[in-house]
Parts: sequence; C-alpha cells; structure tokens
Amino acid sequence: MREFYFVVNPASANGTTKTVWMEIGEYLKGKGIEYDFAFTTGPNHATQITTEAIKKGYKWIVAVGGDGTVNEVMNGFYIEGQFTQKAALGIISRGTGCDLIRTLGIPKEYQGAVEILQGKKTREIDLIKVEYLNFWGEKEQRYCINISDVGLGGYVAQRVNHTSKSAGGLWSYLRGTLLSILKYKNRQGKVIIDGQEVYDGRFSLIAAANGKYFGGGMKLAPMAELDDGYISTILLGNMGKVELLLNLAKVYDGSHLTHPKVKDYKAKEVVISSNERLPLEIDGENPGFGTVKYSIIEKAIKVIC
Repeated sequence: MREFYFVVNPASANGTTKTVWMEIGEYLKGKGIEYDFAFTTGPNHATQITTEAIKKGYKWIVAVGGDGTVNEVMNGFYIEGQFTQKAALGIISRGTGCDLIRTLGIPKEYQGAVEILQGKKTREIDLIKVEYLNFWGEKEQRYCINISDVGLGGYVAQRVNHTSKSAGGLWSYLRGTLLSILKYKNRQGKVIIDGQEVYDGRFSLIAAANGKYFGGGMKLAPMAELDDGYISTILLGNMGKVELLLNLAKVYDGSHLTHPKVKDYKAKEVVISSNERLPLEIDGENPGFGTVKYSIIEKAIKVIC
C-alpha cells in the first residue's frame, strides 16, 4: 500500500486545482512520494472518501483544496463515534481563504507544503463540535477545525461562496465583507458561556475560534491556540455600519479587541440562541443556521505541520 492518500477538490481555487493537481502529482513523484488519490465530485464527498481511505489502512490523508475541503476531510476522521488516531491529516492549500494554514505555519506554495508532508511531524490539535440547524430546520452536527461564526461572518461567506473568487482570497473576502456590511442587519441573540449568560441583545458577529484567522487573512482571534483546550470566543456587539467600516482594518492585525463593543472569552462550551435565523459559517462554508452550540473536543486529531 502506498503511504499517502490525497483527497483533491478539483473545483477549489476557482476551478484551477484540477489542472494544477497534475503538476503537483509530478512533483510528488519527483520527491519519491508514493500515493493514491481521488477527486471529490460534490459536497461532503471528501468526508466519505476520507473515511473509506482510513478504513483501508492509509496513515497519511492529505486534503488538497480550501478550508472547506479541509473541514470535510477532517470530518471523515470521525469514525464509529470518535476521531481516529490511526491516521494524520495533511494539507496542500488550494482555496480562497487559506486561513487555517496561517495558524499551522504550513506554506501556501505546494512545494513547501510537500516538504512539510515529507517530514511527517504531527501535532495533536483540538476541534470544535458544532450543533446547528440545517436548511430544512433539522438538527445536525459537524466539527470545525478553524473558525465558525454566526451573524455577519456567515452572511459574508454566503456572498463569497456564490460569486467568483478569481480575485484571490484577500480581495474576494474584502469585497464580500464591504458589500455585506452595507446590507447586513444585526441579529438578536443570547450568549451562554459555560452555563453563564454573558450577553443578551443585538450583535454583529459571534465567533467560536480554534485558529486565529478567517476571511482571507483577518486575524479575528489573535489569542486562539489550536491545542489549549478552549474555544476562543469573540463577540462583536451592536455595531453600526459606519462603525464596522471604520474598524475593519483593525481586524487584519488583531487590534479590534480593544474596541469597547468587542468582548473575548475562553470557553469549553458556547450556546448562542435566537428567535431569528442566524447566518452560520463553519470553516468558510454554510451548512445551515443558528441557534448553535459549540463544544471543545481536546486533542482530537493529528495534523502534519
């Protein structure tokens, strides 16, 4: 059996990955890496492919795609009620945001990412369990490896995911954020952290962070650590459109935390409830909406980094 199994999303990077994968494959062969691979064909296919590969005995499973693809592959490690420790997750980033690799320290260029894979050094990191409602109003759950949020971030992700991403991650998300701020209306919600109510009112965004970055390079959660056993929770209160626009630049360097309407917490469990449908994103994708419950799963998965 070959060592590595690559789960490739050919639609990632605005559809260019299918072509670039041929180049990556030749590079892998040149480095003496033996591998098998499969292309994904639609939503959640990467999860199915990953589970089947692990059950066949592959030890090194590599996601080739964006943060959404990484999320699907990571969820494929959840087998028979628990995350397996029999395999490790690798990443060659081919997406729009490429936010998780910023926290992990994995190079964006595939040559550097392959070098990381060759080293086979792993790190155990936490995951966030997300319980939410799908688009039919049914309860579902999946796991988050980077950042999930309700409110403005979910609204931005919907816009970005339904438009061309040819401008690249930074500009696609910046454009999507600016347009979304102009149209978005703050939601009403109640926030309970580890059993204690910390907020009840209108808000712009509430995020549960494992990694530091989202939205194509915004440093939303500078205090977040992937293996500290906590959900770094960021609450942007009832900020107006002008206020959001004037403070947007601060999110890119993490200095927004000093704003009086921004609060941050460390939590094991976060519940955000509302009588409204809260736009939800998990690792850049929109699987449904909130009310939502977040729970930390400590050292759930091994990542090559």
